[in-house]
Amino acid sequence: MDRVFVIRIATLYLPVCLTAMAWALRRPGPRARLGLLLGFAWNAATLPVLQLAAEQASWWSFADTDAQYFGMPIEAYLGWAVLWGVLPQLAFRGQRPEVVVGVLAIADLLLMPEMEPVLTLDEGWIAGEAIGLLLCVLPA
Repeated sequence: MDRVFVIRIATLYLPVCLTAMAWALRRPGPRARLGLLLGFAWNAATLPVLQLAAEQASWWSFADTDAQYFGMPIEAYLGWAVLWGVLPQLAFRGQRPEVVVGVLAIADLLLMPEMEPVLTLDEGWIAGEAIGLLLCVLPA
């Protein structure tokens, strides 16, 4: 398997598998499931806004793929919506929001540079990351 294929698959399946494991361990009730849906929906709506801002500000860019949504590979779009909108609610239930945002920030700071050549980070990408965490993660 080539690197691009592995990165593209991992951007979707890693968040989905981690979420499935957290679901199995935490078994959310009906109210929590509604929160998970709302968190996913919030990220599904705000990630394209973040991506458009990233394109305008030159924070990062994605390689062209056969299936894109607002310039993001569809698997990255869905994976990030799960990673930022669903997984934190399951894995970090009861934690303070700043702890959750901090953990996700560290994960992104470590993993995003490793996504080259699918994701190319430009100079100001840290600012875009901070805005993404505030716009997408914190409300979810």
